[in-house]
Amino acid sequence: MFYLEQIWENLSKQERYQLRQEKLRPLMQEFFDWCENNKTTILPWQENIQVNCK
Repeated sequence: MFYLEQIWENLSKQERYQLRQEKLRPLMQEFFDWCENNKTTILPWQENIQVNCK
């Protein structure tokens, strides 16, 4: 995510917004879906995952 933002830093606000919707949104949704599906099976990180899934 931060890598992509760095690449896009010289684009206009509208271009960055559009790229976020096209590229980052699906990645973030995949991450949150993974968190939701795995929050009870990952013990060491469980607390952090539960916080991120809220």
